Amino acid sequence: MSTIAPEDSRCFHCAKEVRLSHEERVAKQFRCPSCHAMSPAMLGAEAQCERCAKLLTLDDLERQYGRFTCPYCKHETVLAGAAAIAATDILPGEGLVGPVPSLHDAKKDIIAGSLWLGGGLAITLFSVATGFGPLFVFLGPIVYGLVRLIRGLTAR
Repeated sequence: MSTIAPEDSRCFHCAKEVRLSHEERVAKQFRCPSCHAMSPAMLGAEAQCERCAKLLTLDDLERQYGRFTCPYCKHETVLAGAAAIAATDILPGEGLVGPVPSLHDAKKDIIAGSLWLGGGLAITLFSVATGFGPLFVFLGPIVYGLVRLIRGLTAR
């Protein structure tokens, strides 16, 4: 690709269009202002040859696979990883691994996780406080609630 990424890119995680600063274009990655996730800058419709600096128009396959050959100097450029995915290949609301969890899903996870965690702890503490019969530790609901609570908090 070029030594610098295009001015506009799209976040892999929330699919928002982002205008990149010069530093982000040089680094070929940026932090999305909407979801705060790090995202590689994607190939645009044009790229600059690294060797002869000619501006080239890329076809869909070159954008998708991140591999192109300069017709002027015959220099082949190959990009590795997710930076080769074209911005048009990601639909709004989708990331690389499927739909992006919404804020509503995160809130549901926080509420459900809190209830499971609180319920497991309450029953366990009741079992300890009564001292009657065997001691029951409700580890399943506690761990499940904790995992769901953390998942909801990290998705916010």
